Amino acid sequence: MLDVTEPEIPALIQRFPRLFHGRAPQCWSAIPPGWLALVSDLCVAIDGMLDDAQAERFEVVQIKEKLARLRFYFRFSADGAAPPSLELILNEQVRMLVDDAAGRSTSTCFICGGAGLLGQSDFRVLCAVHRRSAQP
Repeated sequence: MLDVTEPEIPALIQRFPRLFHGRAPQCWSAIPPGWLALVSDLCVAIDGMLDDAQAERFEVVQIKEKLARLRFYFRFSADGAAPPSLELILNEQVRMLVDDAAGRSTSTCFICGGAGLLGQSDFRVLCAVHRRSAQP
């Protein structure tokens, strides 16, 4: 497992033990400070929809920003007891939550969490204040 130095990841591991199982994501992860509330809300929603057996099989693989959009990669370990159709439904329900959070990240300043816009040349979502301070 990789050493996690980003302070927000250990806080999420502690806050959501059913999702992280006391371990850092498999791949290096980092969350822009303005998106921490989005990720926390996403974890609350996922944690609330999973029963204990489902949460046991859930794994956060990576959380990051890529091309000005939140990426939250996850997987479920196989469960031979559940019909494949139920596994697909569960996976799709979590995917819809992730897609919603990722969509909201495209209009959320990644520095402060305020309303933001995607820059035309720098592929960063910034609010008006942080856009001005980022100008040369």
